[in-house]
Amino acid sequence: MKNHNLLRTVALPLIAVAALALSACSDTAEGGSTKDELAANTDGLDELFEGTEHEPPTTGPEMSTDKSVWWISCGMAIPDCSVPANAAQEAALAMGIEFHIADGKLNVGGGNEAAVRTALAAKPDALIIHGISCPIVQAPLQEAVDAGVEVMGVEALDCAATGGPQLFTAEMNYAEGAETGEEYFKRWGEIGADYLVAATEGKAKVIVNEGTEPLQALINDAFVATVEECEECEILEQIEFGSADLAPEGTWIQQFRASLAQHPDANSVFLPFDVNISTAGGAQAVNESGLDLIGAGGSGQAPALDLVRDDKFTAVTAAHSATWMGYAAMDNINRVLQGEDTVPQGVGFRVVDANNNLPESPESQYETPIDFVAAYNELWASAS
Repeated sequence: MKNHNLLRTVALPLIAVAALALSACSDTAEGGSTKDELAANTDGLDELFEGTEHEPPTTGPEMSTDKSVWWISCGMAIPDCSVPANAAQEAALAMGIEFHIADGKLNVGGGNEAAVRTALAAKPDALIIHGISCPIVQAPLQEAVDAGVEVMGVEALDCAATGGPQLFTAEMNYAEGAETGEEYFKRWGEIGADYLVAATEGKAKVIVNEGTEPLQALINDAFVATVEECEECEILEQIEFGSADLAPEGTWIQQFRASLAQHPDANSVFLPFDVNISTAGGAQAVNESGLDLIGAGGSGQAPALDLVRDDKFTAVTAAHSATWMGYAAMDNINRVLQGEDTVPQGVGFRVVDANNNLPESPESQYETPIDFVAAYNELWASAS
């Protein structure tokens, strides 16, 4: 664990936060509204609710129907990892590209490296590494590059981001303004901080949960840097975790419960991933603590959104279409296999709360209002 008391005097951060300062939600002694009142008083958050998505590309090369692609999943046991993988498989079928999934099993027992080696044994034309930081699988990725295999990271960081060699031969290119993995993950953390700063009227007292793997740490660092820009905000504690710590009743949730007990003055928490919110028990721990806390974080899978629907978590702040992510990755890897550069795919973020962007049906993941499936199918049909 790391404890930090962070008070800085700067302007509110990023993403047009001048508008966000009008929003309210705090249960602190300084006044302000409660968590329950936030849902009725979020006009100042409109820009975050509108999000950063845009239309997919409309032109592209022919389909790589003679090529094989392997998707290295961070862990098919959780929706954060399985939904993009299954969507990519669906997209590959529409494109006519041979496609396989290797399960990294949340890196339990070295599962990530084993998955890459399983894929390499099949002699693929391309590997897509999803949700896995390159340094964890550096050795087999180096073998892939040496063998001439194209490597693209999706929601992943290249080894070059942490001082190692550049092993991703292609950049995912998520959307305009988030072309690289680093930009994408920084935006994830910044938006969560923007939301909590605005929702607490610039008086956030946050318990932060910090992933230790490189891509997780990038989200945390951006979150912390953004909160530091808030004059009256304070980070009460940062709790470290790795992917293997997120099992139900694992070491992370025990530390988080202890932190909630130690900080009765907290008014907010940052749980960066859906697994923190739902499967690992973060939202349940918040509700059992008796504290009236604003929760932010997550990426928009059904279990986390149902907790928002049931008033057990406040807002999923980095909601994005995991299905679109799979389609976008396949469009970009096809471009790479055809000798072209990747292009912005439009996969951005929206904040989801009980009154904004929440799917109509329970047990549904976040999906964008943009009909990306139709757009890709039209593009790929014209390119066949």
